[in-house]
Amino acid sequence: MKSLRVTIAVALLAATGALARPPDVKGFKSYELPSYTLVTPDDGNAQRVPWPIAQSQAVLEKIFNREASVRGAPTYVFLMPVGIWRRYLQPGQGLDSEFVPGRFANYLLVSNTQHEVLLRETLMHEATHWHLHVRFGGIVPLWFGEGLAQIVEGADFRATEFTLGRRGMAQRKSRGWIPMAELLVMDRSSRDYLNLDSNALVRAETWALVHRGLIFDERFGKQLFALVAAQNTLAPLESAVQSSLGVSLDRLDAEMAAYNSNNVGSLHIKMTPVPAEPLPPGREMSEAEALEFIGEAMLATGLKPLRLSEIANAMLKVPEGSYAEFSLRLRIAARDGDDATLLKLSAAITERTIDPAILRGAGLAFYERSTETRRNDQAVRAMELLDRALAVQPEDTEAVWAYGMLAASLKRELPGALRRVTDSSNRWPANPYLAQAEALLQEASGDAAGMNAALEKTLRLSRTVELTRWARQRLGLAPGK
Repeated sequence: MKSLRVTIAVALLAATGALARPPDVKGFKSYELPSYTLVTPDDGNAQRVPWPIAQSQAVLEKIFNREASVRGAPTYVFLMPVGIWRRYLQPGQGLDSEFVPGRFANYLLVSNTQHEVLLRETLMHEATHWHLHVRFGGIVPLWFGEGLAQIVEGADFRATEFTLGRRGMAQRKSRGWIPMAELLVMDRSSRDYLNLDSNALVRAETWALVHRGLIFDERFGKQLFALVAAQNTLAPLESAVQSSLGVSLDRLDAEMAAYNSNNVGSLHIKMTPVPAEPLPPGREMSEAEALEFIGEAMLATGLKPLRLSEIANAMLKVPEGSYAEFSLRLRIAARDGDDATLLKLSAAITERTIDPAILRGAGLAFYERSTETRRNDQAVRAMELLDRALAVQPEDTEAVWAYGMLAASLKRELPGALRRVTDSSNRWPANPYLAQAEALLQEASGDAAGMNAALEKTLRLSRTVELTRWARQRLGLAPGK
């Protein structure tokens, strides 16, 4: 074990060169709650997190008149110092928080603030995105999720009721207008969402759309849900709007511009605030663990990828960092297309290596690289490393998924891969990516009926446009059908 640590450290130093000043991650704590894990260095604000998250769920259940079902993805609430947020995880200028769903974990990313009301509203906003994504099903278009999250964040709680729909400063009419043809297809990578100035328009217009349907006009609200359903079939926008709302996009623009400029009402709903999950004692995180968490969040969310090397470099300066976080450097090399570094670092892994974190990280790195290069030798190496990792930790869902995808592509070890994917699906029945791997494995095995059943499951569980499009094309479904 010691010799591997030394080999890894030497390989990393050769690969990285000069090290930048590391982020300050002293004092981070992890709080394990039943529904999520909170990570933050701020003990005081940690106490303020559970209440708004609980109220967000309760408000949504009241609005939709049904109890939400819980899905199995691990969820992390990361309440981080402003400096770490801006340098490593802020998706766009002026944004102070973001919900980012990953394949196998969800992240509520929040820049810390000592303004208690702002913190509460921000947590309610991002928790609304989370609850919509993991509990209510389907693709949630940005316009619907952002509009609803703003309405929930502004909920005014009293002893036995709360008020929804009051217009806040962020929802006041801004100068300019984003046409509905652009707004309704926007996602979180869109320039207008990430830009500080145009984001104000996005917030104002999405708020007005959902406010009109939820607070002001019940018929329009039903039409909005029909539009969400149509967008889940990937129907062309013009026809989706016409069939759902009964108006053209131009007419919808005129209606919403008029609605947004008017004084609008609010809705009073009887409900006593619900008790929050009690916050358990925090567990001290080492500097290496805190850096690993930040790196994993950056990998899972795809945010600030060019600064991952700073996190990896910082790991070399803390105890056990070079050994425990070796997999991050491999993942960076794979992302950068640096095959020489990937091969050089992986040479430190021998037949005697048994650490599942090392084997998993290397396996995922080779898998990610092989999807770009289509090189069989990299895919075979990935499969071998993941197989060894799963022999130690058979319930590692992401490793199971990647192993299944590789087995289907290489048409190797199909029965064993299918068994692993099926076992993981039984533990996590609502994960669409496991269903995707199962579909490809069934196809590689020549089982058309099994493939179609898994494709239908993938489509039913999908939460992204990309995966929905993939499943629909495989099933031969035309857009809008």
